[in-house]
Amino acid sequence: MPLPLASITHIARLRRGVTRIVFVAALLAGCRAIVGIDDRTVSSQSSGGASGEAGSGGSMSSGGQSGGSGAAATGGASSTGGSAGTATGGNAGSGGVATGGSGGVATGGTGGSATGGTAGSATGGMGGVAAGGAGGTATGGAGGVATGGAGGVAAGGASGSGGAGGCPIDPCSLGTCRTTLPAGPNLELWLRAEDLPAGSVGAWTDHSGAHPGASQSLTSAQPVTEQCAFGAFPAAHFRGDDYMELTGVYSDFTGGISAFVVAKPESTGQYARFFELAQGTFNHNIVFSRFESTTSLFAAVYVPVPGNPGMFTGWPVTSGTGVVTNDELHLYYFEVTGGLEGQPTPGVSRRDGQVVGTGTTRVPEIFARGINYLGRSSWHLTSDDDYVGRIGEVIIYNSNLSDTDRMTVEAYLFAKFGISP
Repeated sequence: MPLPLASITHIARLRRGVTRIVFVAALLAGCRAIVGIDDRTVSSQSSGGASGEAGSGGSMSSGGQSGGSGAAATGGASSTGGSAGTATGGNAGSGGVATGGSGGVATGGTGGSATGGTAGSATGGMGGVAAGGAGGTATGGAGGVATGGAGGVAAGGASGSGGAGGCPIDPCSLGTCRTTLPAGPNLELWLRAEDLPAGSVGAWTDHSGAHPGASQSLTSAQPVTEQCAFGAFPAAHFRGDDYMELTGVYSDFTGGISAFVVAKPESTGQYARFFELAQGTFNHNIVFSRFESTTSLFAAVYVPVPGNPGMFTGWPVTSGTGVVTNDELHLYYFEVTGGLEGQPTPGVSRRDGQVVGTGTTRVPEIFARGINYLGRSSWHLTSDDDYVGRIGEVIIYNSNLSDTDRMTVEAYLFAKFGISP
């Protein structure tokens, strides 16, 4: 509805008064600059201005120190809180709180940026409309939080976003990384999450030193490292046509097999492999994968058929259903008891430490397996699908571990990736 003439006249007088207040506020700000107040501390309260905009927070600080907080501002028609400082290695300061006048708009200051720390928060003040300031941006840290103030209408500002390509902290600072494992001399392969390179994964070094590790020279087939995929740790993301070759020769498993894979599948591909050690199709294959296109876990050893040169039979250990579940992070394990080459032997598969499958398989024959894959099957040209999902860690032993050693490795991986046994 139209305002009465008396109200219009009253508003005009208020505007002339606000203009005088702006001039006084500017004069005070100039005096502050002359006396050289240190911007690394919290700025003092400013009040009475039409905009009431406060000073910025402190300059860059490092080594765990915090950036300064923005000043609070109590204004007239509207006010804006100051911006917080920037912090490297620490927590950024909070944006200033702004309190608007009656019917005014109050906008909180912007939270500080944090590299490796937590971005500052921005809180809107009180007024006719209170809008939270934008949360600080964090590079490798947590984004700031923006909270709307109280008023006729309170709207929260946009929260800051976590920085791309970094984790909030160095993952190994959590104390869950290891450089050694039990039964070290029997380690055949150890691909650790923390050894993944940034970006495309052309090589993943074998920390055990027994083999070069995993490699992929084709750029189009390289998985990519996804930072913070599993808590603070990265993972190799296989996107459908990605796979890696496990370089080197894997020969003697007469002492048995103990294999651990930390994985989060995304697709029910036909016999999609975690890994395979072999010399081609039906040629001394050691397979660890999904069973067909089901949710069962599959592990198998292929040995020659007696009296039929060139013929091989796979001896699998298959779990029940509901084990290899998409979009869930789990620790998958299988073991083969050692013995005489080609002879029957017990096999066991586990998920998160719990037995999910048992059966009779065969002791692998001593043979130079040089066509070995991570995320791919030897039958990829005819029937089997490539693995789709994330892999965080792979550990393979050429022996079946004692229960004590197995549980030590499981405990390490549970703590590292936040998996509940």
